[in-house]
Amino acid sequence: TNVLSNVNLILSLGYSKILDLSLNNIKTYEYSKINNIENYNAVSYKITKTEYQVIPFSFGIQYYFNSTKYIPYIQSEISYNWLDTKTIKDSYKLVNSYKNYNSLPDEYKRKNILPISSLSFYFGLGLKYKLTTAYGIDIRYLFCIDNEIVNTHQVTIGIFL
Repeated sequence: TNVLSNVNLILSLGYSKILDLSLNNIKTYEYSKINNIENYNAVSYKITKTEYQVIPFSFGIQYYFNSTKYIPYIQSEISYNWLDTKTIKDSYKLVNSYKNYNSLPDEYKRKNILPISSLSFYFGLGLKYKLTTAYGIDIRYLFCIDNEIVNTHQVTIGIFL
């Protein structure tokens, strides 16, 4: 939606898949209760890959520098993201078993909870090229800062009407 002759408001819904290949060493616990006997297992493992499927709902603004056949612009967006997160674990190790939570060593008392949502801030630049008066090509680069998952660099190519 044009707010001014060189300013557009953006409202969008999307989908992306992000892979994080950084290694993370996790120390946590697992709880079980069998025949009314509680057990807390201190465990450790490595996360070798994290896959995020992201559905962002975004609101933003584009500022155009001119409106010739080539239209450079800067863009900023904020988004709420729904996440489906999966991890690949390796080197699983049962460290010890304890009868109650308070007996666990402190470094094993944290649960590794995967995020189900996040907030992101995007900023970047782009170039629109008019092929005809009806449509054109849009090429953009955005840097994304996220409060829960990895920050990303995004390059997109699309068609605009």
